[in-house]
Amino acid sequence: MLQFKDIKNSYPSLSAYFRRKEKEKPNLDIYLDRLTEDVPDEKDREILIQAYDSLSNTEKNARSTHYVAKLWKAYRNIAAPKKTTTSNEKDIRDLVTKFLGKVHKGYTIRHEFSSWQLPVRPDVMAIGENDKNPIITVEIKSDKDSFDRIYRQLSEYSKFSTTVYLALDEKHLVPFLNKYGTMFSNIGILVYVDEKLEVYKKPYIDPFGLGSLFHIMWFNELKLMIAPFKGRSKMPNKDSFGMEAVIAAIYTHREVREIAKAIVLWRLRNHDNGDRLIYHDIKIEDFCIDMERKQKLFTVLLNRDVWDHRNLNFKKFNEASREALLV
Repeated sequence: MLQFKDIKNSYPSLSAYFRRKEKEKPNLDIYLDRLTEDVPDEKDREILIQAYDSLSNTEKNARSTHYVAKLWKAYRNIAAPKKTTTSNEKDIRDLVTKFLGKVHKGYTIRHEFSSWQLPVRPDVMAIGENDKNPIITVEIKSDKDSFDRIYRQLSEYSKFSTTVYLALDEKHLVPFLNKYGTMFSNIGILVYVDEKLEVYKKPYIDPFGLGSLFHIMWFNELKLMIAPFKGRSKMPNKDSFGMEAVIAAIYTHREVREIAKAIVLWRLRNHDNGDRLIYHDIKIEDFCIDMERKQKLFTVLLNRDVWDHRNLNFKKFNEASREALLV
């Protein structure tokens, strides 16, 4: 195989050979002799001619080292092509889909689920009607993947999923166990071995994994939580941060959790191809107690004095709300 210096030395002769070849009735012997002197081996010479022929006209007529490097690259690709092996990610994904369809029947499968509120994107997500286990996420690690982001991925999935699986190639199993031990004790582990997906460890179903669904609510879903109150058009801050502050000030933690669960699960089960969703079946009042008290609190929030620019001042709000509730 030729070296870079051989390519560089043969470039002028090669260029002259092709320029002559492209003319009518060429006499190539003299130019081919020059090239033969630079590249004695016939096989190398044939590959070099083939590589030169693959360059653009601009590259063929140039003299700079930059274009010689392009010729060197083209020559190497033909003389010693790199061995490319494909990842087994697709094989694992197909088996994961079949596994979920068999073990968790009736679930809707979504691939590469994404939401702008989420810092991670599950490879596979399954959404079902079972209230005790409605969201299942799966992270896939093929034979070509690394563990660079695995800690963050599994940690984040556990915040909004009731069940989390890690489906990995067999070569990753021991390194994963050695590195993380029992840290992710809730995670189910599926191992891809001999073209099959084996259950190495069953997951722990955590119904409280839905605690962070509020943080993946869409803006129009936040507005649903404000909809029952009068005067909402006068809110000083109507962006998502303002909405979240108002919700935190009015609703209890349990109410936020239950409402977010109902809304997000409804969307995940019914959303398809970005069609507009209409949440007629969800009534916020059904999840709450003392709506009259909440309306008084909301009226206090309409006062700009409890806001610092666009941020809610909770100290001022608490003082004003105590007075309003005494009335």
